[in-house]
Amino acid sequence: MKNQLLAMFTDIVAYTEELGINVVLNEKENRFQLKTNEMMHDVGLSQGNVLLDIFYEETLHVVFLGLLRLPKQIRKQKHSTNILTIIKSHLETHEYTVFVDSCEGCENFWRKQAFLKMFQNIYGFDIMGYPYDKEALFTIWNDFKQTDLFKKEFYYYI
Repeated sequence: MKNQLLAMFTDIVAYTEELGINVVLNEKENRFQLKTNEMMHDVGLSQGNVLLDIFYEETLHVVFLGLLRLPKQIRKQKHSTNILTIIKSHLETHEYTVFVDSCEGCENFWRKQAFLKMFQNIYGFDIMGYPYDKEALFTIWNDFKQTDLFKKEFYYYI
């Protein structure tokens, strides 16, 4: 899985470079982050320079998109959609399930990308999944909740 994710990030890095955004890929245990040198400030989010934050669980073939945020000068130009198309293309090829927690106001974006709203967590974020198979998504989500990754990184959803 790690090599497949690295191939995906190679394509995303190439795309961001076409946009004139330099990014650096950071790797941690079961996690990849793309960071830019530009600090971004958004309501409801902490100040940061993380463009994309992905957690992965190898045995279940699960990816959790922790964050997808672009610098203001390139927002609302379909670049998030293009990056998500790269992500979905790579992950579909290898039969991964993708989860995201969507903040209020972003649900329509994720719906347009064929994500299904599963439920709202206690903090008001919508947990959404892809591909669009409700029964399978809930089964995989329940299995994902039993993993060490979930217990370590997403314990607040329990």
